[in-house]
Formats: sequence, C-alpha cells, structure tokens
Amino acid sequence: MAAIVHSTTVAALEASSGFSELLQEYEAESLIPGVPSPAVNLESLRQLEEADAIHVLAATSEGRVIGYLAILAPFLAHYGRAVAVCDSFIMSKAHRDTGDGLKLIRAAEDKAREIGAPGLLMTVDLASEWPELLWRIGYEERSRVFTKNLSRPDNRGALIADNTTTRLQ
Repeated sequence: MAAIVHSTTVAALEASSGFSELLQEYEAESLIPGVPSPAVNLESLRQLEEADAIHVLAATSEGRVIGYLAILAPFLAHYGRAVAVCDSFIMSKAHRDTGDGLKLIRAAEDKAREIGAPGLLMTVDLASEWPELLWRIGYEERSRVFTKNLSRPDNRGALIADNTTTRLQ
C-alpha cells in the first residue's frame, strides 16, 4: 500500500503507531563512532515547533508511521538568508524501495518552497541508498560532513608529509 505523506505535529508523531520502532531503527542505523548515539529529543522538537522553527512531515501506511522528515529554516550567514535544512530524515528500511521515501522528499521540497526557502539542504549517509536517489532527482553533492572522535585526548592526528600531499593522520 502506498504511503500517505502529510504535515503533522510532534505530539501527533509521537503518539503514532510505529513511531517508537522507527526511532529505534534509526538510532541503530545512525551510529557514528565518537559522536553521541542518536537520540531524537522530542522536547526540543516541541520547543522548535512552538517557535514555528520546524516543519514536520510524516509518511504513514496502513495506520503506521513509516517515515518522517523535519525541516528547519535557519538564517545561514554563508547564504545571507534562511535556507531549508533537513534536520531529520528517517524512512523504515522495509519501505525504502517503494517510492515512499521519494514522496517524503518531494513533500519536503514543497514545504521548503512554501516557506520561501531558495533550496533544501539534505544530509544523508554516503554508505546508504539515499545519495543515489538524491542525485537521480536533481540534488548535487556540494560538501561532505567529516566527523572525528574527540572523546579520546590522544586523538589529535599527526601531520604527515609525503611527496604529493600533506595531511593529518
């Protein structure tokens, strides 16, 4: 059955059937060494929602939440204006080959246009299937996010020089 994508509230999302399972799947899949384990902070989302600073979309199928996407529109000094940024994009693995993720992305694009954003910035795991989909639907890879485990004091890296490059190791 095809998903229905709609705007929702944080409270409605939290009360939805399947939401806690979706969060568990996301948290297990999104672990990054050296960064705290993902834990969606619903209280923070509620505060952002009260300030009209976040827009939440949900994908539901057969009465269960199978995905959600949250958009922030902060002022970014780099661009000199507010830009839509995907804060969270979660789609159940069982529904990723169904077109439901694409429906959620298209709804996010529509919401970004509605709030006057000139573009939508999406961050996805390069090892997932999402980059391929985003490239196919017109997104461009403009930067990469690098992470470093700072919890170990000895993890400062060493400057290495060879014949062609200088890099930290």
